[in-house]
Amino acid sequence: MIMDTSFLPNNSNPLISVIIPCYNSALYVTETLNSILAQTMNNYEIVIIDDGSTDNTLSILKQFAQQHSQIQIKIIEQENTNVTIARVNAIKHASGVYLFFLDSDDKIAPTYFEKAANLLNQQPELSLIYSRAQHFEANTNEIWCAKNPTVLDILQIHCMGNGICMMVRKKDYDEVGGFNTDLTYGEDWEFYISMLKKNKKFYQIDEILYFYRKRNTKNSICDSVDKKKIARNFLKIYTKHIDFYEENNMYFHNLFDAFHQQNWQQQNLEFFNHKKKYYSNPLRKWFYKTFKSKKYEELRKKYDIN
Repeated sequence: MIMDTSFLPNNSNPLISVIIPCYNSALYVTETLNSILAQTMNNYEIVIIDDGSTDNTLSILKQFAQQHSQIQIKIIEQENTNVTIARVNAIKHASGVYLFFLDSDDKIAPTYFEKAANLLNQQPELSLIYSRAQHFEANTNEIWCAKNPTVLDILQIHCMGNGICMMVRKKDYDEVGGFNTDLTYGEDWEFYISMLKKNKKFYQIDEILYFYRKRNTKNSICDSVDKKKIARNFLKIYTKHIDFYEENNMYFHNLFDAFHQQNWQQQNLEFFNHKKKYYSNPLRKWFYKTFKSKKYEELRKKYDIN
């Protein structure tokens, strides 16, 4: 079922369709939607799909739509499937020239739409724009995105920030076949590979414009997703694009090794941040500085303690 809450003047199509899949997002989705309202450009529609939530997500969405009737909002309801299928179904109702993907518990900076859309408007050779991303909420402010990743970087492991945080021309999305609903992990990464194979041009805005909520109660995706499931999905991606991988001298063992290396680096970063917070405690700093000055100097240098 679809509920259209409003329409743009003169029945004109929006420039941007914001695609948001929701599942039990009652605690966070209003914050996400408010970050859209704060955008410096307003030529957009919101296409939001409730994937069979069991909390009050749907009622929150409907109330939000009623309170902001000046915005074109399409609310779609469906029985629970998974986030990829939900996202693909939402795209079927999009009327924008550009698609922007946003998860229902994340946020974006006020200038994201304007900066990304201006680049696509002014440079027709570009197909996809993304920014750098940063974690928030958990005890980290990690910047999460490789800076200007190469083709080899992308083939090795998904490295473009929160994978789905991009603006893409809808015609290019359609041309490569969109997201692969057969995948339960890495569908965004596989989409990037499909774009590369078609020689589509990417551009990274070297600013933190996307904020990925990393909850204190939730492990990183590498920890929370079944490793066997990841391996099966990696094999599907590699098999589908095997010719492209071999053209770039990449093989399945390289792909799997790269994933484990990235996971190891993430775990080390989390350990470092934990230790830095531990030794930055004022009382603990005083103790080490007063009674173990040599050890304090080692800790200060190692964990960048001020």
